[in-house]
Amino acid sequence: DDQQHDAGQEQDELLHPREPALGVAVLTVIAIVGAALGAKLLNGSREAGPAAPDAITPTTATGGSAQPISISPDNIRVVDPPPGDRTELEGAAAAVDGDEKTGWTSDGYNRANFGGIKDGMGLLIDLGQPTAVGAVRVTVGAQGASVGLRTGSSDPGPTSEGDQGIVADYTAVGQELQDHGGTVMVFPVPEAQQRIQYLLVWISKLPPTTDGRFNITVNEITVLTP
Repeated sequence: DDQQHDAGQEQDELLHPREPALGVAVLTVIAIVGAALGAKLLNGSREAGPAAPDAITPTTATGGSAQPISISPDNIRVVDPPPGDRTELEGAAAAVDGDEKTGWTSDGYNRANFGGIKDGMGLLIDLGQPTAVGAVRVTVGAQGASVGLRTGSSDPGPTSEGDQGIVADYTAVGQELQDHGGTVMVFPVPEAQQRIQYLLVWISKLPPTTDGRFNITVNEITVLTP
């Protein structure tokens, strides 16, 4: 009987081998390990991936700790030196109200260089006292403008003569952005120039508009700490 039982067991194992079950278990373990490794590699690649090449932000320009400096609406005004006629002075406060849907808008001109009438216009900010400034972020309404920063020791006053004095006496801060291909401009302030009270956002070239003319809207100016 024992011999018959052993023979029957051997025949059963031949007909129903156990190896496939073991193979399935091994394959299952391999699949789980592979999935875990794949997820780890995928997560690692996400963490180590490079930032977008055009992701130049105020925080990257100032080392990651930049904070906006509060600007009173009363502390910004339009600078329109001769031969400008000072008819574009309204609405400057909208450029520092924290809302990029609002802003100051210049008149329209038939050429990008202010119609050949004047060298440029600007928005002058008085920070109240010499203040550490690490960068300035300027948001405009259209591509193609040329904009730079300037600074000086005083504001001679909101008159034609005062504006002429600003243009004559103020010096450049960093590099002007010419024919800028975007609507957000970030100006890092060189360390040697980071104590600023009077900051002039100077516009020397206007972007084109859909009606074939040229004007600019400055939607927001954000002054940031180092």
